[in-house]
Amino acid sequence: MIKEKLSLNGKDIQSLNEKVVSIYIDIQRGKIECEDEIGEEYVEKVIMYGFIVLFGSAFTFAPLIVLIVCMLDLRTDAYRILWLYKRPIGYRAQDIGNLDINKLVYIF
Repeated sequence: MIKEKLSLNGKDIQSLNEKVVSIYIDIQRGKIECEDEIGEEYVEKVIMYGFIVLFGSAFTFAPLIVLIVCMLDLRTDAYRILWLYKRPIGYRAQDIGNLDINKLVYIF
């Protein structure tokens, strides 16, 4: 059905597919490596919560300001992850690995 609409034979479609893949690889090659910054993002949110607890009663617009800042931060993080960083390369693992208690305590 698609071949009929494009009026391309199999060789042309394969050639087009190879060009698209090579363009995608070139785009991904130019991006920077993705770093694991989940802990830093979590600490940033905890600090914002602390500011709300400390200054919420003194400055009544503080929760609204923090909500706006968090929404902007969410959008900038999404842009950064989707467009600026390389996609991580998946690989097959034997199992899910050991539970790192230190990271679990740090997160909670």
